[in-house]
Amino acid sequence: MNRFLCTWILPMALAVGMALRAHAWDQPPPPGPAPSVALPEAQVSILPNGLKLLLVERHIAPLVTLAVVIQSGAADDPANLPGTAQFVAMLLDQGTTTREASSLAEALDRLGGMVQKEAGWDDSILSVTVLSEYLEEGAELLADMALNSSFPSDAVERARRRMLSALSVAARDPSYVADAVFAKALFARSSYGHSLNGTATSMRRIRRDDLEAYHRLRYRPGNAVLILAGDFQPNAGRRLAEKLFGSWWGSAAEPQGPHRGKPVLPSERRVLVVDKPDAVQTEIRVGNLAVPRKSEDYEALEIANEILGGTAPDRLFAALREREGLAYGVESYLDARRYGGGWRIETATSTAGTVKSLRIIFREMERMTRRSVLSSEMELARSYLQGHLWLEFESSRQTANRLLEIQVYGLDADYWTLYRRRIGELGREEVLEATRRWLHPERCLVVLVGNAGQFWEKLREGLREFGKVKIEYVHIDKLDMDSPTMGFRPMKFPSGKP
Repeated sequence: MNRFLCTWILPMALAVGMALRAHAWDQPPPPGPAPSVALPEAQVSILPNGLKLLLVERHIAPLVTLAVVIQSGAADDPANLPGTAQFVAMLLDQGTTTREASSLAEALDRLGGMVQKEAGWDDSILSVTVLSEYLEEGAELLADMALNSSFPSDAVERARRRMLSALSVAARDPSYVADAVFAKALFARSSYGHSLNGTATSMRRIRRDDLEAYHRLRYRPGNAVLILAGDFQPNAGRRLAEKLFGSWWGSAAEPQGPHRGKPVLPSERRVLVVDKPDAVQTEIRVGNLAVPRKSEDYEALEIANEILGGTAPDRLFAALREREGLAYGVESYLDARRYGGGWRIETATSTAGTVKSLRIIFREMERMTRRSVLSSEMELARSYLQGHLWLEFESSRQTANRLLEIQVYGLDADYWTLYRRRIGELGREEVLEATRRWLHPERCLVVLVGNAGQFWEKLREGLREFGKVKIEYVHIDKLDMDSPTMGFRPMKFPSGKP
């Protein structure tokens, strides 16, 4: 008997125990309590010329980030010159009235400085991060670039060639095309209804005078925020700001650019097919209009978005990747801007899996609006958002960006301090109500970029279950991002292939 136990029962028990332990290791441990960390607060003041000054003292590392944020971006591009704001931002370190581009680059290298320059939809940012011992030198360079950019003709032409080259490559990239078509169609008839980086046509059309005019009109102290974040003394930071930016010209009452029009939610599903015959997979974008950043529904939708397609594990990832093997990855995004926003799902699948993937995406969108999310999903999403918040304030540069978000979108001064509590107080029913208000699977926009000839018949056959659908088609060679219609033409079913 003992021999039998040793030979059979004990090894079996050991194997079962190891299997159970292995299974336990496959399951992530429950999240622990969020750490108690005090978020940095800004000292806010306004200089006599209207420039808003934010000072954030943090002595974690001997670094300081200085940033000028203009509260105008691509939404303020001239109507016929998309990409102007981005073009201006690109050239801020390419020469000033006092320094050539090479001199600026050498000075930054000597300080070990890092420069960030870019235009978003609602703002444009120029920042310099340096060792705190070089605070004054870094501030002088920042002020020179922001206030005195000269837009040298040779730099303008170099930047134009780079942008044209990048746009030429991007025009054949299915992922870029899908993003660009989706954004333009979703925000049509509004200030967001164009490409942030412009088009080949607009890049050829923009002249140096246009860049100077945008800079002169938008880069004013009454339309700007200056932030210093990191290892410095507030009194020294304030004196430096007054010294370098106090004489900046521009009325504090300088108005923002008008917001042109308002995007409209379609009355039915709209499917835009971009035919790229040499594609081996289909880029898929699905979504609809959503909230502006300041909306009271924003935090509830953040939770809903995490559950739908945020960080894995989420519903779309489980359905498309784990159960069906149709995609390597899938994500959803809540793109909230000053005047409005969008809710976008994106993935790529094999050509043969195009229609099946759409079915699953529609099903998961509808499921989000039918019943409350599970308690376990709610807790996982909530703990992620609360815990991840600390990572957004690790460096002086991250801290500056997060606090500037308050200024750009007009959020309450204590927004980030109270963020964790607001997320924690939201319930499942509040998330469901917000989702029902802003997620509209029956009226969503769909963009497909791929070999349409290979999925066209299945798409046509699947229209019955998709409900009321408007479908439009364009060959990628005929896609025109400068046209309001982009070259799409309606397709009536039943009909033959495109």
